[in-house]
Amino acid sequence: MHSEVVGIVPFAALLEVCHRLMLIEARATGQITGSNPARKLASRPELVQRLHVYRTKLEALIDMGLRIEPHLGADLASALDLQSEHGLLTTDSIILATTLRLGADCLVTTDRAFRRVPDIEIVAIDDIDIPRLRR
Repeated sequence: MHSEVVGIVPFAALLEVCHRLMLIEARATGQITGSNPARKLASRPELVQRLHVYRTKLEALIDMGLRIEPHLGADLASALDLQSEHGLLTTDSIILATTLRLGADCLVTTDRAFRRVPDIEIVAIDDIDIPRLRR
């Protein structure tokens, strides 16, 4: 028996990916260094304006045919309950709430926080090798 694999990305997860790709590009190109890269990047809008590789990668992800799923008002109420129950941060709890609403078979993530959630199968991606960009 064959079953179809459908990839769904909650919108908040897409925003997280976009943010992380921006930080990775800024660090890999030497535009920011040290701790708290997000704050450093936020204080330098001219650097953000020069970033472009992250957009290409994000667009490639979207072009893979993944369905982008919006969050509903009911997801927030559920997310707050999940946050209290499992100690998740806000973005993680809204991603989980949306995933559960959709009846997904599993949640694919690199975030270890989801491992303490028994409500859904977690597929953890532990080893991601992100090559450095050449300057």
